[in-house]
Amino acid sequence: MGCFDGKRLILVWKQTGLWAVLIGSSLLLSGCFLTRYEVYATYDDAKLDGAFERGWLPEWLPQSASEIHEAHDLDSNQRAFSFRLPDHVKFMFPEICGLSDDVLKPRMRTKMFPDGIESLRGIQACKRLFVVVGPSGMIHAWGR
Repeated sequence: MGCFDGKRLILVWKQTGLWAVLIGSSLLLSGCFLTRYEVYATYDDAKLDGAFERGWLPEWLPQSASEIHEAHDLDSNQRAFSFRLPDHVKFMFPEICGLSDDVLKPRMRTKMFPDGIESLRGIQACKRLFVVVGPSGMIHAWGR
C-alpha cells in the first residue's frame, strides 16, 4: 500500500464525523448567516430587490425615501430599518400608528440607529413595528 489510500481516508472521514465539522465551519466562514443587512439608495432600488415583496420593508414607506438601511433575521423574523426623506418632506406616520408607552428595546438595529433609541420621544407603535423620527431627521423602525 502506498502513502495515500483514498478509500481508507473516506472511511475514516465518514466514521469520525469530520465531514460535519468541515461543512459547519464552511457555512460559518462563507457568510451563510440568517441575518442580512442591505442598503438601498432609493425606494425603487429596494422595490427592484424585492424588499417589499418579502416583507422586510412596509408598504407605507414613502416613495421619496432614500438611504434605506434594512436588517432582518430569517430565523427570528425580526427586522429593523432606517431611511431619510428629502429636507422639504415631513414624515407622516401611517394611520395604523399611535403613540406608545410600552416601547421595547430593539433586538435588531441598523447601523444608523442612535444610541438609546427606545428612549426617544414620539415613538409610535405601527402594528408590529415601533417607529420614531431620530434626532438627525432619519426615520427608524424595529420589530415589537
